[in-house]
Amino acid sequence: MSLANNAGTNDQISIDTAENNAKYELTIDGETVSYISDENATVAEIVQGLADAISSNTALNSTYGGTLSTTASTVELGISPTSITEASYSSSLTINADIAASRIATYRGLANTISEISGLRAYTVDESDVTGTNNDVLQETESFNLSTRNLDMIKGMIQIESLIPGETFTISEVGESSGNNTVAGSYQTGTNAVQGSGIGALQSARDALAKAITGKQQDVYTPSDLGLNGNNSIDFTYGITIYDKELEKIIPVPGLSSTTPETPLDIFINNASSIDDIVAAINGTTAYDYKLSSDGTNQTASSFNLSDYVVAKNINGNLVIETLNENYDVEFSGSMKTKGDNTDTVGSNTTYIDYTPLDKNNDYSGRQGAGAEFIELINTIDQTTTQSSLQLKLDALGISDSAFGEFAVDSSGIITMKQDGAEFAIGQISVALFNNNRGLEPSGDNLLRKTNESGEPIYNLNNDKTAKIEGQTLELSTADLSESLVNLMVFQRAFEANAKSITTSDELLNTLINLKR
Repeated sequence: MSLANNAGTNDQISIDTAENNAKYELTIDGETVSYISDENATVAEIVQGLADAISSNTALNSTYGGTLSTTASTVELGISPTSITEASYSSSLTINADIAASRIATYRGLANTISEISGLRAYTVDESDVTGTNNDVLQETESFNLSTRNLDMIKGMIQIESLIPGETFTISEVGESSGNNTVAGSYQTGTNAVQGSGIGALQSARDALAKAITGKQQDVYTPSDLGLNGNNSIDFTYGITIYDKELEKIIPVPGLSSTTPETPLDIFINNASSIDDIVAAINGTTAYDYKLSSDGTNQTASSFNLSDYVVAKNINGNLVIETLNENYDVEFSGSMKTKGDNTDTVGSNTTYIDYTPLDKNNDYSGRQGAGAEFIELINTIDQTTTQSSLQLKLDALGISDSAFGEFAVDSSGIITMKQDGAEFAIGQISVALFNNNRGLEPSGDNLLRKTNESGEPIYNLNNDKTAKIEGQTLELSTADLSESLVNLMVFQRAFEANAKSITTSDELLNTLINLKR
């Protein structure tokens, strides 16, 4: 596409050749219009498309609508505009734009559908090959990061993560169907799940559940919030305050640790014309200066870096700043300031009175979790109370309006009641040890009571080193058959001896009675 002047009066836009799936753009008197060609573009179609785009623009149509005309290869405005520039952009797509948009919507919808499965999270990703070659083929050398750019989503690469530590999921088949045509896809496993055990597994599951529910904090700024319109360059400053887990205190980032308290700094983002410029600065991939937050004085170094605490992303054309995975449970307070359409030189001291704080977009900012709080319920059982009967009615316990529910007993004797999926510890079976079990006195119904011979009952904290309790189980006799048989023989001998003594005494009495007669 080229611009021509006809006898110094009428500006003409000439289309030399037709390019498929390309964008033809004109900026006339500050108004930008464009036309995107299809896969079978002709010069005449492009000419007519640009003419229609000019006519559909209210500002341009009021000036040029009455004089606008076309020929086989040109668009004539009829009146010379104050300014006019042209540009054409070759498409990286080899298919029709409508088809591409349909595929992108399908891939995005598939990722959303997978994310609705309990315990899974899916999202479209870009392709970052360590060798520098992106060939749309899954390779073990590649790393994949969340991306909502159309050129990345059109590739149909979706990353699926398991939110539950140690729990695996299986992908059996991947394919794409259109009509009677089916194209087989491929998949690879990035990280194999490892099943944990003990306290470590419990803590991992708890942390994963907390992360899934609460999510990470994210501050979102739209281009309009930042004042970026694609044709201007603006200076920004940015800094945060955040809780540092290792230092166990709130610190400014960037900031100087040589002072007490730490001196807050800001990064100076010079001449930013797009969201990507701000993203690169916050992530530390482009150089920037530091400035004192108080007066804008230049600083050469910082004790803390933003990239160690937060990450910036361009998502759907918006600036998204969120905490790193290891800081998902930490809150931060960001401070974005702008100088408007004015810019400073990098080496100059910024007069901060000229900088205006920007508010984050409250409609999009917040936490990206499920919109709920993670509440950890801890029930404490008082083991100093006397051993007595236990209340099992839920309404009496204040757990539910219903009187009855499920209860269970674990190996340590803790009794839990379940209501609406939540378990409540309500008591514990106390297991006692005696120095002399044989000294216990039977009291009926398989119950025993202590005596002086048995000694006082001995209780251990949490029934440690006492006995293991099996719920929903009938206990077999724990009697020692050998010992019982020996005791039976001893008792039988004693009984026989006593019986013999009684018999002998009876015979002596009979003899004495007979002698008297």
